[in-house]
Amino acid sequence: MFSSIKMNTSVFTAGDLFEALPLPATLVDGEGRIAGINQAFLDYARQRGRQIRLEDRLGSHILDFAGKGEEFHLMQGLLQAVLKEGRESVFSWASPRTSSGGRRIYINVHARPITDQGGQITGALILREDTTELKHQEEQLELATARYQSLSSIPYFVVVLWDGAGNFLDISPHIVDWIGVSAEALRTAPRLGWHQVHPEDLAALEQIHARALTGQVTRDFEFRYQGKTGDYRWASGVFYPLADPQGVVYNLQAVLQDITERKRAEVDRAQLETRLHQVSKLEAVSQLSAGVAHNFNNILQVILGNIELALLDTPEALRFPLQEAELATQRGAEVVRQLTAFTRTPYRSHHSAVDLRGVMDLVVARCRQSFDPHLAVRLDAPSSLVIAGEAGPLEQACFNLCLNARDAVEENHPAAPLIHLTLRQVEAAELEQPPPPDAGPGPYAQLQVADNGAGMDEATRERIFEPFFTTKEVGKGLGMGLATAYGIVREHQGWIECQSTPGAGACFWIFLPLGHPHPEQTSAPPEGQTILLIEDESLVRDTVARLLKRAGYRVYEAADGVEGLELFGQLGSQVDLVLLDLAMPRMSGDQVIENLSELAPGLKILLFTGYGEGWEGSPHVVEVLHKPLQFAEILQAVRRALDQAPS
Repeated sequence: MFSSIKMNTSVFTAGDLFEALPLPATLVDGEGRIAGINQAFLDYARQRGRQIRLEDRLGSHILDFAGKGEEFHLMQGLLQAVLKEGRESVFSWASPRTSSGGRRIYINVHARPITDQGGQITGALILREDTTELKHQEEQLELATARYQSLSSIPYFVVVLWDGAGNFLDISPHIVDWIGVSAEALRTAPRLGWHQVHPEDLAALEQIHARALTGQVTRDFEFRYQGKTGDYRWASGVFYPLADPQGVVYNLQAVLQDITERKRAEVDRAQLETRLHQVSKLEAVSQLSAGVAHNFNNILQVILGNIELALLDTPEALRFPLQEAELATQRGAEVVRQLTAFTRTPYRSHHSAVDLRGVMDLVVARCRQSFDPHLAVRLDAPSSLVIAGEAGPLEQACFNLCLNARDAVEENHPAAPLIHLTLRQVEAAELEQPPPPDAGPGPYAQLQVADNGAGMDEATRERIFEPFFTTKEVGKGLGMGLATAYGIVREHQGWIECQSTPGAGACFWIFLPLGHPHPEQTSAPPEGQTILLIEDESLVRDTVARLLKRAGYRVYEAADGVEGLELFGQLGSQVDLVLLDLAMPRMSGDQVIENLSELAPGLKILLFTGYGEGWEGSPHVVEVLHKPLQFAEILQAVRRALDQAPS
């Protein structure tokens, strides 16, 4: 069956060539009996733990070693094709055996007929090729392709494949949903894709592309891209190189994810945290201010009340020094009122209709009269916009903002100094940020005060509403203007927002809920009405009692809540009104109110407190008074409470 081949000076036999074949080979005769097995076959079997001897197989039919089932039928068909039909035959087969790595063995079997000089088939050469590794690579490629296609089909991800020059080789088709440019267009004109990247992020992205081509992997790189609607959105990407077994990078792949909503949520969370931090700081200052105001207000109430009592019976010659003392006391009270305005939470029962247009007109008039005439003060407002509130404090809050704007303009010296006030109605849905939790319901009156002054940095802007915080020189301001405005607006269930940039001016917005005030009650004479006064400060209690008695009321006094409840138990229905301090020893004002509401559900209660903070409210409390108050203010509040219809 073998013949000799002469080549140059060397002579090789067919047997030599058979043994030299690198693939496992078997030689069979025309009947299918084994005539030879090369060394590569023996080595292949040995590597897989099978010891085969040539002498044990020579002369045996090859089907005796083909096993059962699929392999037997495949080998039988191969012999039929090669030995009977004289044509080459190939089959691939998955062996039930596994390799040392646990992977299934795949084999390609290739047979070719051998003929004599007359063309008669004398046998066949059968080659076996282990394709396990190749098959495994194909499976991995199929798996990677499936994963790629699966990932590419997710609209929140885009998979991109570049070559070394930055050309798009492949890209997810839904890239068009991201940027409005199709994958086909990007492959044709690659720079279209790069032009969609935000100019500030383009250089960094190109550097990542270059680094990936050197073998570096970049993870979680965030950049902005222009969406199909023209706005810039955020994407995060993993960029990694594709290299051959020798480590030579030939392509770059990236998996991109749109993270716009996450970035927006991060910004919203950061703004909320900043806002909560600011509120926390202001609340801390509020608590400190409240304690100071409480004691000072009680002292001022005693001084003011006794001065007013003295003025009622003082000869004309002595009235002037008492009036001067009264004026000084009122000025001191105004300083404390500024502090307490900052600390109070929104609770006021005595509100009337306030036309904000009229308030704005008064503010503009005050500004034009007192400011430098070169400073233009402009107003844009509707003819009328009515809320429930108090005109005086609201005018003061707006004027304080204008004073702040004036100082900023004078510091910046613009060519055309301007304070621009605007007033309009806004719906809750129009607000960029949700209202604070203690704000009243919408719609809202939006009052804006804008200037082209010096502006503020972020650190200053965060502290502007703190009492006594000021950037002015010593002696040029107490730092209470904006804090007072903040407190007044809070009392009206509103809030203030501010935006400012150094050198670019500032803009303040006051938001006040639109609403309808309670109708004013008609006044009536005392007619012997009875008031129970519960106050732990004896000087305050004595002074207020004398004022009320002088006005014609019958007054019973109690030094604390426990004593007040005992006294009420004795008087019962004789009491028309309870005038009650909020903070007292032994029993707090809240506890007294709770007990009184059980004893007399229809009883009217008037709170009288020296604390700056507000009060959460009760249907039995008709109004809250903040010390110190003048005689007339106390009497007016008592009259309003007594004249109010039963709830």
